[in-house]
Amino acid sequence: GTTHLLKLLSVDASLRTLRRWQCYDPLPSRGTLEGTMLDNREAEGALKDLMSDVMVPHMRGLFDVHAGDATEEIEIMGKAYYGVAISFQGDTPRYDDDFYNNDQTEAYQYLYRFLQAMQWVQRDDGCQRWLLKTPQHMGALPAVRNVFPDATMVFTHRDPASVFTSLLTLIGYVLRVMYRRPTKQQILEKTRRMQHGFLRGLVNEIDRMN
Repeated sequence: GTTHLLKLLSVDASLRTLRRWQCYDPLPSRGTLEGTMLDNREAEGALKDLMSDVMVPHMRGLFDVHAGDATEEIEIMGKAYYGVAISFQGDTPRYDDDFYNNDQTEAYQYLYRFLQAMQWVQRDDGCQRWLLKTPQHMGALPAVRNVFPDATMVFTHRDPASVFTSLLTLIGYVLRVMYRRPTKQQILEKTRRMQHGFLRGLVNEIDRMN
């Protein structure tokens, strides 16, 4: 679905994308910037990817992204302790309610500054625009517009029922990593909160989009 669409769009050399290995280690060390150390972040990211395959061997079938592939920025936003990356850490109803019902502008301002820092490091690559993607944006369209006023937004049309079953499978697998025996109710409620939070934000704001 959208993961493969992101990979396709990222082929455009004029667009700057976030690679999976950059989520692990986004910015080079001072020694690398000064030329006294090699930048091994991509190789280390590939090693961490292999370790992830050992820990969650079936994740590839749900989220097929390798270290060198374009990926979502949710982990960058997670460094601000806000967003889906934090929500995925467990059954967190109180956090989820706060996340989906409050303004997310500060989290997007953090993302903006982080992308500026990454762009400064890569300033010689000739790319002019960032290509970003995560379903989390649907639930935070006012914040996206405020922080990225010149953004071009692309929405895919998918059957919400099939999206729900796909998300249910993903969340069920992730919670099995966090809990010995997550209950069906935990998995179902977590999925319901996430999809409802995203779709409610989209429905509330879509008619205001230009």
